[in-house]
Amino acid sequence: MTFHSPQSTESEILTLKTTRGERIDIVVPPNATVEQAIATLVQQHQYHPTTKLMAGREILSPKRHVNEFADGSLLIVGAATTASRNKSPQPSSKIRSTFHHGSSAQSPQHLGEHSHSSSPSHPTGRTSQQESPTSASTPQRSTTPQPEKMTLTGIIPAMNKAITINLFGHATVADLLTAAISIDARLAGCRLAFRGKFVNVPTDKPLHSLGIREGDSVHLATGAFRDINLLSLYRIEEDLHRIQGQMEKQLSELERKALYEELMRVLFRTDDLQELEGELRLRRKELVKTITAMQDALKPPTVHA
Repeated sequence: MTFHSPQSTESEILTLKTTRGERIDIVVPPNATVEQAIATLVQQHQYHPTTKLMAGREILSPKRHVNEFADGSLLIVGAATTASRNKSPQPSSKIRSTFHHGSSAQSPQHLGEHSHSSSPSHPTGRTSQQESPTSASTPQRSTTPQPEKMTLTGIIPAMNKAITINLFGHATVADLLTAAISIDARLAGCRLAFRGKFVNVPTDKPLHSLGIREGDSVHLATGAFRDINLLSLYRIEEDLHRIQGQMEKQLSELERKALYEELMRVLFRTDDLQELEGELRLRRKELVKTITAMQDALKPPTVHA
């Protein structure tokens, strides 16, 4: 690994990248370990102590040496606080950031499950989307507060489990995926799906622009579940399991009718999967039978004259 040549022989400059394509240069000791690099991120850039470094799809052990990898190839997986993002540059500091800023006055953000706020309070409790023009003598730095948080449920069909993902209200697709990977490294390379469709947009797209809101569930597809047909079958099975749980309760006539209509909508979804073959085709046919049986159980008994 070739580092940038520093002025001091007692340290080296290591270039790391973020999930947004930005780069950060940090000063580390010669032959530094991953643990030492993360400690620098925590101390100088206010990253959370749970931050990890990733090479390809592998979360690196703290004892690995960063010079085993090409400079600029290691990815930061974790969250930085607002204090880090709003921190004014210190000329005498050995740490220097090389973020690529766009036209917006707002600095890049690293959001994830363990983000913490240290920003000033604001009367509205929200971050303004556009900075107001300021005079030339006023430093252009963000004084906006931490925005409201958003909690999502990440369903992982391949692992048959769900995780809780805590983000800020203006989080992006990249922030969601980074937070998920920090919870379970096996999610590296997963595909994000929402409402039965894969999210095929740039990773800097805000979640709210996709209709993803507080309390929503998303699917994190890995392995075989990267096939949208298999994921669709899985979602149908999820819905049937939920409806079956409701059917075990004492239901009013109105509630039975509502569940019957919901099952009809689920049945319509199976019509989109008629081109399946092999095992998936058989699985779909079984689901159709299950839906029909559940509908029959919800019908009121026939009254004979």
